[in-house]
Amino acid sequence: GTYIYEQAFRLEGVDPQTAGIVGRISADDVVEKIEINGKNIGQAGADFGSWRDFIVFDHFVAGINTLRIVVRNHGSGPNPHGLRVELSGSADGKR
Repeated sequence: GTYIYEQAFRLEGVDPQTAGIVGRISADDVVEKIEINGKNIGQAGADFGSWRDFIVFDHFVAGINTLRIVVRNHGSGPNPHGLRVELSGSADGKR
């Protein structure tokens, strides 16, 4: 099946054009896409065999932002599924 994971966060008091997220991801079976605010960042393909690094430096907005990860679990019957994400983010204050 397809599983969608979302994390919403606010950017207030900072310049969204300076925002960025760096991280790494691993999933069972495969990451189909990573999006920020509905925009595919083109860094899919991570699987359960190893970590894959990703970066997001575009498409941030003032206020609420949503990071979405779409994972596909292969198989015709019940089987294990999982997602692991490690990330950090930063942005500069408005001047």
